Amino acid sequence: MKVNVLSLLLILTLVGCKNEKKPESEKKSNFDLEQVQEVKQTTRTLKGEFIYSNGAAVLKARNAIYGIVLDEEGLALKEAVEEVKENEYDMIPVLIQGKIIKNPDEGWEHLVEVVKTIKVDQPQPNENVIIESAN
Repeated sequence: MKVNVLSLLLILTLVGCKNEKKPESEKKSNFDLEQVQEVKQTTRTLKGEFIYSNGAAVLKARNAIYGIVLDEEGLALKEAVEEVKENEYDMIPVLIQGKIIKNPDEGWEHLVEVVKTIKVDQPQPNENVIIESAN
């Protein structure tokens, strides 16, 4: 009889403990997960042709043209492109991860803050036609 009463008290105690609040450490890990998901939602993978000329960098994507923010990652992309381009006006195919932001100044409507350079390809040969004057 005493064993049954003790068993019943033990079971009731364990069932009553299930409604305890989570410790702060578990709440904090959920917050970090939310931050990671937010970053994933704001960054996009963009594929297009990159050109840098006269201090301005531009990415021509499939359906849009973006200015590139020349911060640390933007300059790293520029340097990676410099290694493969053959002349000043080559448009180099690139694959980047970046954040599209509205341009507060005049110029391109949207800018891309480069988060990561994924791939820099070789320029496509002989796609550009150069017309020379006979004069």
